[in-house]
Amino acid sequence: MGDGKTIIFTPIVTPQGELANKVGDLLSGQVPWLEFSSLSLQFPAVFDGVPAAKSYFAEHSASGDLIATQNTVVSSRWLSNAGSSPRKSFEELGYADLSDLFKDMPKKVRGEITNQALESISGGSGSKLYENFLVRDELLDDMVEAAKTAAAAQAATQWEHSSRSALTLNSTSLIESLSSKHDVPIEMVNSVYKPCLATGARGSFSTQLSSLESSLMIELAKTWEEVVLEWELRSSSLRSSHLQEPSNESLREQLTEILTSYMLADVIRPKIKTAGPSSLQRSPKAAKAIKDFNLNLPADGEDSAQSMRKLQSATDKLRGQLRISVPTTDELSEARETMLMQMRAQLRDMNTDGPRYLLLTLLLLHAQMEGSMGVLYSTGRCVPRLIRSLRGRVDTEALSLLNACKDQVKAGNDLAMDKKKELGALVDPRFGDSG
Repeated sequence: MGDGKTIIFTPIVTPQGELANKVGDLLSGQVPWLEFSSLSLQFPAVFDGVPAAKSYFAEHSASGDLIATQNTVVSSRWLSNAGSSPRKSFEELGYADLSDLFKDMPKKVRGEITNQALESISGGSGSKLYENFLVRDELLDDMVEAAKTAAAAQAATQWEHSSRSALTLNSTSLIESLSSKHDVPIEMVNSVYKPCLATGARGSFSTQLSSLESSLMIELAKTWEEVVLEWELRSSSLRSSHLQEPSNESLREQLTEILTSYMLADVIRPKIKTAGPSSLQRSPKAAKAIKDFNLNLPADGEDSAQSMRKLQSATDKLRGQLRISVPTTDELSEARETMLMQMRAQLRDMNTDGPRYLLLTLLLLHAQMEGSMGVLYSTGRCVPRLIRSLRGRVDTEALSLLNACKDQVKAGNDLAMDKKKELGALVDPRFGDSG
């Protein structure tokens, strides 16, 4: 103009025009979403409330350009663009990290568009969202089984190298192993661990420990079966009818004392020391069984009858704790015959020393008595009483031979071969014919 002044034109932007700009940004994906409540407040001249805002965007939602939810309208293009990288990851790896997609998204908005986002990324294939990770069902199933396998392996390793009190599932190590095995981020494994993997892993860990403990108990039972069987054989021999006669009371008491001493010193206590102490540390049941057994054993200095009762009681309790079956009549009979066969084999060996040879003869003679049970255990201390108990059960010549051999052995002399053959013939007449 002539006065030299500049005329400035200020365009007037109507609410409708400003709204159109926002809609354009939303359609292009420059704006990810808008909330209906904010729109109604920002454009009161256009919308008299949230329902009016919803109605306005209904047309775009119907065309698929926008997604209208309860409180939000979302840009389909933005959702498609933002989901491109997660979609590729999901297709190729079986999972997608949606952290960037959900970043800065209000909780209310996220809750409303999550289903649309997941549908867009997964293409409708089976999957679930765990925190910020969308995981394909097949991958999760593989991880569930892998977690169980790894937990069982962890239990087996700990069983070999740790005490029972230290046997606990190491979830950190388990998660790291799953991350490495499936080539997925630890954060992803963490997201599915508690809801999907932990229960199965703990169950597998416990099941493996229970299986290992059961195997240990079975092995321990097998170890102690021999002890229980020998005890039954030896102790039952003292109930043989000829030993129950009043005239053999002193012999029975002496044999009882010798048997309990032998079982404790030579069989049971060495077995306790060698029955896998490291294994017992891993199994409370096994440790308790052996501890109780040891505590229930008779103490030194107790009389033979009391020791016998305590040893029988302790053995019965151990058998129950280790689930060792009571030896059947057939099992006892078979074990008895095996033991007697071994004794007869020693009798046929002329290199067996004199004292041992005489004792074997006496024990085998007692085993042949009517009503005899089990197999006697004795030492040379009982030889005189064992011979006396045979009076009236063998002929006088046999008694004379036994006494003569007893005196010779007592004098420190070995027995000549012909004497051994004579002794053997008392047990089996065929001994006398052997060359």
